[in-house]
Amino acid sequence: MSRHRKIIVLFEDLEVRKEAVLFAVGLAKRTNAEILFLLLLKFDSLSAEDSDRLKTQYRDVLGHHLENLVGTLVPSSIVVKIGDPLSEFYKFMSDYSSFESAVWGGNEHTVKVRSGLWTGHWLSQVEKVLGCPVLIPKRKAEAES
Repeated sequence: MSRHRKIIVLFEDLEVRKEAVLFAVGLAKRTNAEILFLLLLKFDSLSAEDSDRLKTQYRDVLGHHLENLVGTLVPSSIVVKIGDPLSEFYKFMSDYSSFESAVWGGNEHTVKVRSGLWTGHWLSQVEKVLGCPVLIPKRKAEAES
């Protein structure tokens, strides 16, 4: 069976939450999907040369973090975008039609308030564009309490 389903895992820094990555891997295995890890880094002004250099460095570092968690369990790729996260996300989506699921790989406290509602974070604006739910896996200790 060919893999045409995609799951996107979104990051805004190199804080890789193990539970989010493992959740995405499990979901990809169950749905026969591939994973695309998207790192959106906020930088105001960089030269094209500096931007390309940083993208390569961050892709390598993120790849190293993910290697032990993903391995060869499911096909995956890493994309790094630098600039305004919301703007870069929209540019990124112009190359992709849809995703089966989206997983927030960053700090869950960054994008949620106690009530569980979205805050003013850029991620709150992309859920409609994705056309699928943005899942925020919780740490086991939090999920069990």
